[in-house]
Amino acid sequence: MATSHGPDLSQARKAVERLMDDRCQIYRYPATADQDTMDPATGVLTTTARTMIYPTQAMIDDPDDDAVTDGPCQFRNVGEGFTTTQTKLQGGDPQTYRMYNMRAPINKCPPLREGDEVVCISSRRDPDLPDVVFTIRESMKSSFAISRKILVEEQPARRLVGQ
Repeated sequence: MATSHGPDLSQARKAVERLMDDRCQIYRYPATADQDTMDPATGVLTTTARTMIYPTQAMIDDPDDDAVTDGPCQFRNVGEGFTTTQTKLQGGDPQTYRMYNMRAPINKCPPLREGDEVVCISSRRDPDLPDVVFTIRESMKSSFAISRKILVEEQPARRLVGQ
């Protein structure tokens, strides 16, 4: 059914969300803080506190869901014709970074911004995806948005193996 604001996209959004069988968490660091700081006196590296923004508190508090600790999402390769890897120096050593498209439900996931951090918690179809950390590079917009479409970059040095 069309509304005064355009077509009703609720059924399309539900259909796309059913395909999102990966699970993730999304974090935001304070805008003024570096992610890691070193105490010059002790040499101890401290990671700045981050806030989990997805799943939202409303999803966690929903009495119809049991123990929500992550939210639905989907990771995909960027696609043919696009640069999907790039090499950057990190600490003097070359690191290969891979780009992926990620989707999250538009009616559950808050607006995202560059620099937010995504952690894949589980994946039904790719055993190598859980514990991979991504940084959001771009949150794409659309006139007919049926999901949040996000360009993310894998952070190989931040993999959460064993946690």
